[in-house]
Amino acid sequence: MINMETSEAMNERGVRARTPNAVPIGIKVGSQRTVLAKMGNSGALEVNTVFSCLKNYRNSLTNEIESLYGEDATAVYGDEVEYMLRAGLPDTERDADLLKQFLDYILEVNNVPENSFITFSVPGVEGGEGLGKFKEIVESLDIGRGGKQIWSDSFCGAVPLYESLGGMYKTFLTINGGSSTLEVTAFRNGEVVHSTMSAMISGDGVDREIRLGVERDTRGSVYINNNHAREYKESYGSVNEVEPLEQDIQLHRKGKYTYSMSGIIRDALRDYAVQVAEYVTLNFLPQLAEKNFQVYKGVMSEPFVLMGGMSAIDGMRDMTELLIRETLGNEGVSIAMHDMPQFASAIGAYSISELSAKVG
Repeated sequence: MINMETSEAMNERGVRARTPNAVPIGIKVGSQRTVLAKMGNSGALEVNTVFSCLKNYRNSLTNEIESLYGEDATAVYGDEVEYMLRAGLPDTERDADLLKQFLDYILEVNNVPENSFITFSVPGVEGGEGLGKFKEIVESLDIGRGGKQIWSDSFCGAVPLYESLGGMYKTFLTINGGSSTLEVTAFRNGEVVHSTMSAMISGDGVDREIRLGVERDTRGSVYINNNHAREYKESYGSVNEVEPLEQDIQLHRKGKYTYSMSGIIRDALRDYAVQVAEYVTLNFLPQLAEKNFQVYKGVMSEPFVLMGGMSAIDGMRDMTELLIRETLGNEGVSIAMHDMPQFASAIGAYSISELSAKVG
């Protein structure tokens, strides 16, 4: 039995392990990265991550279709690779087939055994078609004989902050800053009370702003693609003042040209933090107060939980907290975050699998 979740509420979770001693696995299926958490041979939790993309191509010598995945694919094909989850969970047969192919690869390279209990952490969805196709994909996988279940990415990301899955019995708000969307959700006792999503506020949007900033500041002399912009953001990104980051490039008939990246990256990230704070305070919270004032009071009395890849940017938590406090005029608002927010959902999914396998 596979338990599913909609954007409105979580269904009952009565998953029972079908085989003893199932190996717990947590998998975050993200639009930019897929993260798998499992217990390593040393007895410590092991987290592996890969870009959520692939490229099928025809071998010019054998004429057979071959495939590259993740970073191997982007290193060769750049922007030509296919990210199956950029628009959310797959809603076409083709996207579903590509995602199935990708997940088979992930499970194989991570040596996930058939006798495993797997919790998938997936982004919120507005419609049920993509979720239905994802369920079909999960059902078709050869692993997970101990059990399979699907949980909200935002809930899984909050799980590591509460001891022994204590988040099941809490009322709290999550701010999930991902590559393709910003998702804000209010949970009560493990159920979604209210959730909204914006594709206008995203890590991809920051990447575009960095790319356009380079073109603007160099007057069109330098062009970088979105992948390069993302690499700059992840390697050097900070909302704080940092040492100047200068790049050199050889231009035709102009020779060596030096331009600065630090200000471009910082400005794009600060704009993102402002957008997040305004979305939470001026959009989500008023909607929640109108929909369920009791839950609104509950989330305001608990730390907001920040997660997702954008949360890992240096200084992002502190700036987001400051901006939300200023906008609300409430110094009591605080933000909690896992030490590795970009991996928190996979770690939370692992914890859910671990407990589910034990009680199964």
